[in-house]
Amino acid sequence: MQAEIKEIIEFLETYFIMLYEGDAETMEKVFHEGAHISFVDNGEVTIAGRDVLKQRIASRTSSKDAGVPREDNILSIDFINKDYAMVKVNLVIVDRLFTDYLSLIKNNGEWIIVSKTFYSEPIAK
Repeated sequence: MQAEIKEIIEFLETYFIMLYEGDAETMEKVFHEGAHISFVDNGEVTIAGRDVLKQRIASRTSSKDAGVPREDNILSIDFINKDYAMVKVNLVIVDRLFTDYLSLIKNNGEWIIVSKTFYSEPIAK
């Protein structure tokens, strides 16, 4: 699984840069077109398509534009087999700490996110 771990780490670098820079167009490179995103918004569970996340990324100030240093971590990579993995990461976007669970599938030799569940909280100052 060493090769797969390396591939996922490289894939996640693209994911982290996308979020740090607020590059909504990269969504199509890292998320499957049918991917779903799950989160709680105003106390309600929301399950949406990738376009909802794309719009959220496009409409907010990025950490890069806010002058916030990039801060992201891979917390775990759990393989089902060589083509399926569950990844847990955290990252800072402006003034919030996000924890993301990403379901990845390797399709045609490329990793892609098929599901994302995230939680965010304000960073204590």
